[in-house]
Amino acid sequence: MQRTFQGCQALPWSSRDRCGYSLGEMAIVIAVMGILAFIAVPVYSGIRTSSLQTAAMHSARLINAARDTYVLTVPTAATQWNASTSDADRLQMLISQNLLSGAPSDYLSMAGNYSVSLSGDVRSPTILREDNHAIDY
Repeated sequence: MQRTFQGCQALPWSSRDRCGYSLGEMAIVIAVMGILAFIAVPVYSGIRTSSLQTAAMHSARLINAARDTYVLTVPTAATQWNASTSDADRLQMLISQNLLSGAPSDYLSMAGNYSVSLSGDVRSPTILREDNHAIDY
């Protein structure tokens, strides 16, 4: 007794009387998909690297804008800035003035081994580093 499936017909170029794909056809499709994935993975990793760098540069520019606004809106900004000893304290001053959002740790260490340094005067630019090497942005 042969099983028949409703709506299943042999294709005109096929000598088979049943529906579905053979193991060989499935293996070819899986091999082609593997080759395409092998080609696509390096492209996506490069995109991820560049997007992490773009996000880090954006954060550094945001900190620079917050520093400039802090100088313009707080009369004692320079003395408060020079009195603080750590980058976390300086970022906390900007956050407490609602010039930045989040926590200091969000800016000090970012994904992709990026970090910032707020050394120097309040009007000095923020230093962006990748693996302890300064980056121009």
